[in-house]
Amino acid sequence: MVKRVTLTVMNDNSPARGLLNEWGWSLLVESEAWRALFDAGPRPEILEENFTRLGLRLDGLSFAFLSHAHHDHWGGLPAVARANPGIKVYAPAGAARCVPEGLKAVEVAEPAELALDFWSTGTLGSSPVDEQSAVVRVGGSNALLVGCSHPGIGKIADVARAQFGDISFVIGGFHQPSEEQLQRAFSVAKFLAPAHCSGNEAKRRTRELGERYVEVRTGTRIVLEGGSKPTVVWPRGVHPAILPSGLTTRRQFPAG
Repeated sequence: MVKRVTLTVMNDNSPARGLLNEWGWSLLVESEAWRALFDAGPRPEILEENFTRLGLRLDGLSFAFLSHAHHDHWGGLPAVARANPGIKVYAPAGAARCVPEGLKAVEVAEPAELALDFWSTGTLGSSPVDEQSAVVRVGGSNALLVGCSHPGIGKIADVARAQFGDISFVIGGFHQPSEEQLQRAFSVAKFLAPAHCSGNEAKRRTRELGERYVEVRTGTRIVLEGGSKPTVVWPRGVHPAILPSGLTTRRQFPAG
């Protein structure tokens, strides 16, 4: 069983001093059993530079995970190929075309365990873009990682709960959800970190939940241990006073 997972936001629409960013989403997911990259952002230069500036290794990944076939999620994959030649990239049905030469595309249509306690929801359709999300089991609790939530963040949360049980945390793009979709997500997840394409209104509504809201931006690190409150580590330049009640700051990353 995976006991601890660390999430590092490698690219988000929201910037941080000393790091590069553009519209897009990429998340480094690390446990004691594996290291994985969830989406790769829009450009390889951003990944390479931010890994370096945050003192992280881009090589040594166990695998990569692509949520869907939009460039702001797969554009950085050439950097992954250069640092990790031959590793698998798990992609939703029909998205293997986005995986560059030097990586091994593996299409995932149905729910599957891709590594110890790292699951794909399988490809969810019924939207203009087929998409998969990931569920990571951490100390008996489940964290849901989403890309852009094209099928609907509420639908994805409902599917994940039906497949894997209670969801303690969800992070990623909520895709400017309707109130109905947002309320469904609120009813499923204990803690929520809307990012990327979520939109200001979704962030505002989630912030109203108090300590259940987790604010993230490029460079933010989140430590998950079971179903306890996420521990948030902000990049330098983000004042810890804006932390929601109940969350703790351990240290800041060095400036790049």
